[in-house]
Amino acid sequence: MPVRAPHRPLGDLLAIGAGPAIWFVHFSLLYGAETWACAEPAAAQTRMAWLGMLATAGALLALVAIVAHLMRKSRSESAAPPPTPFLRSAAVTCGVLAIIAVVWTAFPLWIMRPCMT
Repeated sequence: MPVRAPHRPLGDLLAIGAGPAIWFVHFSLLYGAETWACAEPAAAQTRMAWLGMLATAGALLALVAIVAHLMRKSRSESAAPPPTPFLRSAAVTCGVLAIIAVVWTAFPLWIMRPCMT
């Protein structure tokens, strides 16, 4: 009879994919909003400044919360099996890379005016 590996909870997979998913939503929101704002260039500067700051702050808060939760989860005693070192490090690495990606995506908003042609 073949030996089956123990199944890991779905939460481990979600923890690894949460950072990149938040970055993707942030990226889509910023560039979709810039397209929308540039349809009416008169109000583009104000719209993009506020939307960019709010979207970036929200994405960074969500990512920091995910990384903090993963770091705390690895130390806590709970009924669920603790994540393996690989899963924990993969999730934290994806979260940190997503933080860098969110800042990188928002950086052009801080140094350039929207709707530049």
